[in-house]
Amino acid sequence: MNYESFDSTLPLDTKHFSPRLREKILSHFDNLNEILNGELIKSDNFNALNTLKNKYRGKVKCIYIDPPYNTTNDDFVYFDKFNHATWLSFMRDRLALAREFLSDDGAIFVSIDDNEQARLKLLMDEIFGEENFVANLIWQKKKGGSQDSKNFAKEHEFILCYQKNEWQIYDEIQKRDESEFNKIINGKKAKLIKLEKWGNHSLREDRPTLYYSIKDPSGNDFYPIAPNGKEGCWRKKPENLDKEHIYWQKNSKGRLIPYEVIYIDELLEKTIKTRTIFTEFGSSTDSAKEILSLFNGNKAFSTPKPEKLLQRILEMTTDENDLVMDFHLGSGTTAAVAHKMNRRYIGVELGEYFYTTTMPRLKKVINAEQGGISKALDFKGGGAFVYYELESYEEALRECEYVSDDLSLIDYKKSRKLIKSLDKKEKLYIDLKHEYFKDLDIFVSFANIYGLSIISYKIKNDELYINISDKESYCMKDLDLGTYTKLRDYLWWKSDE
Repeated sequence: MNYESFDSTLPLDTKHFSPRLREKILSHFDNLNEILNGELIKSDNFNALNTLKNKYRGKVKCIYIDPPYNTTNDDFVYFDKFNHATWLSFMRDRLALAREFLSDDGAIFVSIDDNEQARLKLLMDEIFGEENFVANLIWQKKKGGSQDSKNFAKEHEFILCYQKNEWQIYDEIQKRDESEFNKIINGKKAKLIKLEKWGNHSLREDRPTLYYSIKDPSGNDFYPIAPNGKEGCWRKKPENLDKEHIYWQKNSKGRLIPYEVIYIDELLEKTIKTRTIFTEFGSSTDSAKEILSLFNGNKAFSTPKPEKLLQRILEMTTDENDLVMDFHLGSGTTAAVAHKMNRRYIGVELGEYFYTTTMPRLKKVINAEQGGISKALDFKGGGAFVYYELESYEEALRECEYVSDDLSLIDYKKSRKLIKSLDKKEKLYIDLKHEYFKDLDIFVSFANIYGLSIISYKIKNDELYINISDKESYCMKDLDLGTYTKLRDYLWWKSDE
């Protein structure tokens, strides 16, 4: 497992260090969870979800995925030509696992287009429950639409949203502009708005209940009369006005005009309900430009999503330090936005562009790249993430050695070497310093399998120890398979014979 981190002058990837130097660097941190922003995993997502579920069950606040749309689109980077049943089976397996990761107040967002939206909706109703359907959001991806469409010019995609149980959307808060409060009235900052209503529907006949008299400073009745002599109306009903909220001043012609007084301490921040049509959160053109800018004009990924879209989704669902997951990570937009917004993240991607696009993008984020939403957030860079690969089932099979002699009838039949050294009275240990394990991080596997977190690495008497979330300490020198039996099913031994 390797770490990418950054200070004000030097980005570091521990992959390029010797194991001993990497261990010494990591041993300086008392709590790795406090410095790590995210976890990137190169793996088939079904394998990754099964591996990580014990560790992250019920801890993820928001899942966003942009899976294959099953459109036979040649530009799509994933295999995208399933029949409907195969595609639904593919999605069912992964969505059912994904639900286990969500916290009770979490939500999942899945991008999709017309081709599978209806079928995906039925599938997600089944997995998450119809009662947990939140919205079918519409994202305007291309203003003016795609002119190569057969009939209509398509300009949108869908984002299906489901809650786990009790998700509460974080609506947009419209903050007051304090510069507007440029008057001091009754000792308080305030702003003035004309009380008389003008323009359309401003006559007495239009709004009869808003035609009434108020007292001017001399105590005389004052009615809303337009300059042309017509009877007008006020903007508010009499029960919603009092003397303290009416202010009189003369206009340029010397006529007294009543104003409504709005005091700054009375004006609450206004909550604006999030609309189901997203027209202001980036487009496919924006996302393409973001990738081109990041990779010096190279089209490193064909179908990214814009950072503003993911920013809005994370604003609706998460607070700082909440955990976000994307197991169709692609170019890394979700992880990049989560990092910039100070959310923790898990990203899973299988394609080779994990190393050519996803990883380089996150390194650029740590190094304070100023594309996407960076400037709007005043993002200054910094942070750290861990990345590693999970061995696939096919890779494990290639390492198998099957034997047909009598010894194969006992446990641990995968390795004759292990069988010959087996003594039922002794504990079983793995020699982790063997050359075979130089690219294997057994403790990450250990933590994932048992649902634990590695808190810190420490060097004692020239040996590496790890501390995990249950406060136990383990030595790198060996690991007792008799105690931690689950590890037996995840390990293969290569015979030297």
